[in-house]
Amino acid sequence: MLPELVAEAGAKYLFLGKELGGRPEGDGFYDAEGHVLYGKVAEQDWFEEAIRRLERGAEQYRVAIMCSEEDPTHCHRRLLVSRVLLDHGMTIAHIRKSGQVEIESGPMKLSEGALFEDEEGLWRSSLSVSRARRQSTSSTA
Repeated sequence: MLPELVAEAGAKYLFLGKELGGRPEGDGFYDAEGHVLYGKVAEQDWFEEAIRRLERGAEQYRVAIMCSEEDPTHCHRRLLVSRVLLDHGMTIAHIRKSGQVEIESGPMKLSEGALFEDEEGLWRSSLSVSRARRQSTSSTA
């Protein structure tokens, strides 16, 4: 449905959820608590190629990367994809639910703040997202 809505609006749609998604396949991409290890994802050929596709697309088009997470603080698109694009010299604009636009530019390294670094200094997701390791809750037990 989304590709059709995008086409009706006169835009093009390209799904890169497998390459740039927040829950990669394979236990090797997760720590013991179920956090995605972004450093391992960013080293993969398929991730690097998807980043190159975004960069090539941005040379010709206005590119939007969509995510269901409203708050960039926990959004893997910001914590993983945007961080790599920023390190490559791109500027990123986050459109918030209120319509407010937050601009980020310049490289972001692990040493620049708690958003990218946990107590162990790992570049990983801010939340546990592994389906295999997800703890049961009162609503799922």
